[in-house]
Amino acid sequence: MNTNKFKMYIFELLMLFLFFVLFASNKINRFFIMIVIIFSFFLARYTLKKSKKKSIYEKQVSFLMLICSGVHIVIFYLLGLYFGFTKNKYLLTFTNFYKIIIPIALIIYFSEKLRNILLNQDGTVKLKKYRFDFNIIFTFVIMVCIDMIIYTDIYDLSNLDDFLKAIGYVLFASLSCNLLYNYISVRYGSTPIIIFRIITCLYLYIIPYIPDVYIFMRTFLRMIYPFIIYIVLENTYSKATKTISTRNRRKDIIETTLLFTIVITLIMLISCQFKYRVLVIGSESMTGSINRGDVVFIERYDSQVIKKNQVIVFNYNNIQTVHRVYEVRKINNVYQFITKGDANENIDNGYRKNSDISGIVKFKIKYIGLPTLWLRSLFEN
Repeated sequence: MNTNKFKMYIFELLMLFLFFVLFASNKINRFFIMIVIIFSFFLARYTLKKSKKKSIYEKQVSFLMLICSGVHIVIFYLLGLYFGFTKNKYLLTFTNFYKIIIPIALIIYFSEKLRNILLNQDGTVKLKKYRFDFNIIFTFVIMVCIDMIIYTDIYDLSNLDDFLKAIGYVLFASLSCNLLYNYISVRYGSTPIIIFRIITCLYLYIIPYIPDVYIFMRTFLRMIYPFIIYIVLENTYSKATKTISTRNRRKDIIETTLLFTIVITLIMLISCQFKYRVLVIGSESMTGSINRGDVVFIERYDSQVIKKNQVIVFNYNNIQTVHRVYEVRKINNVYQFITKGDANENIDNGYRKNSDISGIVKFKIKYIGLPTLWLRSLFEN
């Protein structure tokens, strides 16, 4: 390994370690991160090998990304015509200007300049008969961490529920965006990304009213939009378009579409805003039929007929409980459901009403929810 590669990998590993410590300690300070990134940019610029490559399409792609950022905002506000609008909690004040807008703008600018420097380094490492470019992976992870810092200010990462939301809604979208940003940075430079990111990120801190759109829809937009931009760029500016076989291009599109479908499906199941959702079983009251750590798939309750022995989800003492229907009663045309955990000796206190029921369990997958329970135990400790 030559000297430049060694310096590059040491530099990237130190940055990853720093971000890990910040996330683990839940002490994310934008000013500190801004200073770190600016310092890292100048350090990389004067210590790593410089690239002289420049795309002839940089200006055209920059203009295209400017248009794409405007379209992104228009789509978001069109959703507001359906979902309604709410007052932006980040009002454009002098305090928010220097505490939020300036740090985020500088973080975006210097992080994209840093991305471009790192991606233009030769990070190839030979392991036996194979060659790997770990530089691409490390750069990608670093940039995802920076993206997480920008978008996780609304979450308390010391709280498990907010932590999982940040992972589910911020991380998935960030992965999609940074795949596109890496692609653009290598081929067309950092300017198109800076334009797109500053506009699509900072307008949320400037416009006084924003669409009251559930976070799933915002995540979906942030996930699917980079894929659309990638398709446009590939078919418009990429020189490789003429040389890549139709079969290989079709294969890439199918694989990418499949990946997006899987991730979006997972977000839909986690969001609880659609007909079906998932729930991790955290107790042992149903052991034997549904064990602790199993994930159950739940159909939203919408006045379906509930019969004896069906497993339902209901609110019991402000806790989502999964128990079996032990008995169904109808008194004065009002249904009462007596429930019981399969592993419990006694039936549950009282009875459940239709308004208490949130879903019906359709099937389960054994034990795949155990990592979530282990994570919850870490937060509780």
